[in-house]
Amino acid sequence: MKDAGHVEGDGPDPGVKPGSKSGATGSTGSGRYGAVRYRWVDVVTMAYMAATGTLWLLIGHQRPGWLVAVLLHFGYVAFGLEMVRASQRRPSSRLLLELRTWYPAFIIVYCFFDVTRLQALLSSDTFWATDALVRADLAIFGVHPTVWILRWHRPWLDELICFFNVSYYLIPFVYAVTMVLTRRRPEVWAGASLALFTYVVNYVLFLLLPAIGPRMVPEIEALRVTTLHGHGPFVWLLHLVQGDHGAVRGAAFPSAHVSASVVWAMAAWRYERRIAWLLWILSLGTAFSTIYLGFHHAIDPVAGLLLGTVTYLVGLRILRARGEDPVIDPVSAARESVARAARV
Repeated sequence: MKDAGHVEGDGPDPGVKPGSKSGATGSTGSGRYGAVRYRWVDVVTMAYMAATGTLWLLIGHQRPGWLVAVLLHFGYVAFGLEMVRASQRRPSSRLLLELRTWYPAFIIVYCFFDVTRLQALLSSDTFWATDALVRADLAIFGVHPTVWILRWHRPWLDELICFFNVSYYLIPFVYAVTMVLTRRRPEVWAGASLALFTYVVNYVLFLLLPAIGPRMVPEIEALRVTTLHGHGPFVWLLHLVQGDHGAVRGAAFPSAHVSASVVWAMAAWRYERRIAWLLWILSLGTAFSTIYLGFHHAIDPVAGLLLGTVTYLVGLRILRARGEDPVIDPVSAARESVARAARV
């Protein structure tokens, strides 16, 4: 059923059906958190932060900043456990509702940079998968795509492509803010569950397949004979955010920019098609920009698109099994219709 939803702040975790097959922690459990219902976005992000926090504790304790990392990782878990519990015990609290909605955004930013430090623990910054990606690009295209495409650089196109690249950071907020303003928190949580699941899978792949982008490969960088021609606001903003060679080392394959943005777009197509077209345009523009700007090998965004499709489909099955997909929850849709009528 389209546009189904739940009343904002309604009871203990209003978006999870108590009888769902593999849903969040059941309402009849014991202990401090036994009666708390955690959504998939909570489970996947807290599990990742706990696992990587354990890595820092076990093998990173002699590295600079390890204690801060451990505190951040396990602090996130503790905050998530307590905040979700508190939001269900005090459903009328607007502050808790907003914290419950937005706290997973921390993962999107922090874990990108944390990946580089974790790679230093696991693979000593060898980035061994880079050569395979370079060879794959050459085998498929016969050239280095990020070098070949330099012939098409124009000031106006540079500005447009830089806009698409930085628009990636707006995509989650366009989706989430639209849902919040239309009073559909369950759709926010469902979309976030799908996207954060994708991010976490991406982070794990970064650790398993450490690779750097073309702008960080000296042999490819030496072939570049030009740089961005534009001097507009988006070229400036790109340099501010990404620098000349990319903001993060070791996060090339698959492209998380692409995998996450297409998942947000697919979630919008399912829950709010009025913004889906915009998010698809921004997502595809972002994918092209990663090659045009030299931040990714051509195979990276292709892999990102495939990964995003797979994690969306798998994630959606998980949401359905847990009773967290608003589209197939007619009982909640009826409750939301009554609640909206009462607010008018």
